Amino acid sequence: MHQIDDHSLPTVQEPLLDPSDSANNRLIISPDQAFELLESISEAFYGLDEGWRFIYLNHKAEQLLGRKREALIGKNIWEIFPEMMDTQAHQEMHRALAEHRTVRFETFSIELNYWVEVEVYPTRIGLSVNFHDIALRKQAENLVQESKVRLTGIINAAMDAIITVDDDLYIVMFNHAAETMFHFKSGEAVGDSLERFMPTRYHGAHHDHIWDFGLTDITTERIETLGGISGLRSDGQEFPIEASISQIEAEGKKYFTVILRDVTERKQAEQGLARLAAIVTSSNDAIISQTLDRTITSWNQGAERIFGYSADEVIGKLITILIPPHKLDEEAEFLQKIYADETVKHFDTIRLKKDGSEVFVSVSLAALKDSQGKIVGITKIAQNITERKQAEAKIQELNEHLEQQVQARTGQLLAVNKNLDSFAYVVSHDLKAPLRGITQLASWLAADYAESLDDEGRNMLNLVVGRTKRMHEMIEGILQYSRIGRVKENLTKFDLNRLVADVVDLLAAPESIAITVAADLPMVYGDEIRIRQVFQNLIGNAIKYMDKPIGKIGVRWSDQQTNWQFAIADTGPGIAPQYHEKIFQIFQTLAPRDEVKSTGIGLALVEKIVQLHKGRVWLESIEGQGTTFYFTLPKTMEEISHEE
Repeated sequence: MHQIDDHSLPTVQEPLLDPSDSANNRLIISPDQAFELLESISEAFYGLDEGWRFIYLNHKAEQLLGRKREALIGKNIWEIFPEMMDTQAHQEMHRALAEHRTVRFETFSIELNYWVEVEVYPTRIGLSVNFHDIALRKQAENLVQESKVRLTGIINAAMDAIITVDDDLYIVMFNHAAETMFHFKSGEAVGDSLERFMPTRYHGAHHDHIWDFGLTDITTERIETLGGISGLRSDGQEFPIEASISQIEAEGKKYFTVILRDVTERKQAEQGLARLAAIVTSSNDAIISQTLDRTITSWNQGAERIFGYSADEVIGKLITILIPPHKLDEEAEFLQKIYADETVKHFDTIRLKKDGSEVFVSVSLAALKDSQGKIVGITKIAQNITERKQAEAKIQELNEHLEQQVQARTGQLLAVNKNLDSFAYVVSHDLKAPLRGITQLASWLAADYAESLDDEGRNMLNLVVGRTKRMHEMIEGILQYSRIGRVKENLTKFDLNRLVADVVDLLAAPESIAITVAADLPMVYGDEIRIRQVFQNLIGNAIKYMDKPIGKIGVRWSDQQTNWQFAIADTGPGIAPQYHEKIFQIFQTLAPRDEVKSTGIGLALVEKIVQLHKGRVWLESIEGQGTTFYFTLPKTMEEISHEE
């Protein structure tokens, strides 16, 4: 046993001292007893003198320091363990000696390579140091800290808002999802009341609910007793939430954690589903769902009205109860189309009602898929089209009747046309001959009796000759008008530049009227003789009715995509609006026939020719300033020759 005396043994703890002899700090136990006591303690212990030399260390200190006491007694601690220089232990031990005060600290010992807890006590001759291994405790603390970090990470990564409050409902934790949900920063929320984030009408009930919950032994429950509850964002906007609450007691205080979920989208979806369900339920159309093996799984009121079965009568039955035997193949075809991702819309077919009668329906189908996109069934929408089918049958019947009438009428028209041909022949031969005789006779009288006739007689003869010529022109005009559309037209492509130039030369306008024709008139399709009549009538009328000393007539054209548009403009008297349509009627003139030589057939002829060529004709006019006649011709032969 190592012998120590009261001069070399450091004073370790107050209980070893005689409290009545504080001046001398005398031991109340013997040195041997003190040695045995220090050797038996579980903590490592060593003593240092004022020169930092070891004066004692117990067996535990030998174990932890890895050195025998014989190798350390009398040696300077900083020389034996130079790695301790400039460490926390070095600083704290110097502070304890300098300030003559007890210090306690935790440090990672480089020489020991683990964490220790150290207590340093000043003595009359130096320092007493006891230390023990706290590696296990540090590991536990690290695990706790890591758990806290992981928990914090989980809480902040959670999709739901997580808020912890104390028993006064003041917030102590406010996660990232809560910040997003309430538009409120955690730093601003912590310390505020939880009621800040709910509408005022919930405050009393919510406080009572948490108070009652805190009196129970239940750790977690859903907040359902308040019914539907709402959260309150920082901007005052309310939104529906779902909540659960848990409680825990720590350090004598209750803490409540509330987990909140914004269910706005779910509520909207539920409302949408409710509206959809109402639509499905109240729809006049049959909406039916079935499995792939044809078993009916849903049946709305529209289906009940159309087919006569109630839902209880058909759910669980095969859809084939609605299908006539000769239509059973349709189901297989429908299934093939569904698997091929093809649409089936408005497929008209026949189905059976409960009473066995048939009903016409228009069927549309859609695939029912599970969450993985796998087809698990079919939804059918069937519209009752019986009335439509009956109407279609009636229309078909009327069309057939109308077709018969058209054929009969066509035969009548052919007969009428034949009669018109005969009439034209009679007019051409039987009426023209007397007119020629009257004209010839008047000419003879004027020649043979010129000296016997006075001025009035000669005027009368001239009047007879003029009127018979006009009658001849009217008959010729009627014949031309009647032939349009009845005689097959000779459709060709021809040059309008040449045609219009010929017409202008033929009409030989007086020098007081200037006629200008636009350059590069297009090549057109049509009956060249008929189109010549159009230009001849329109330009001839502009010349005939010119009332200005100096007149102007212009022919121009424009490209109107699918048509050519032509315009014949003059500076004549103009035409009043009330006559814009009337002048296209046969035998209509705006001036007395004795004043202007006109049969009243020209514009009617123009309109009929243009319409025969699938064009249209119209005019624009300002009285006293002039008139512009417009007409169009299609660009292609196909449009002109197309039969109506």
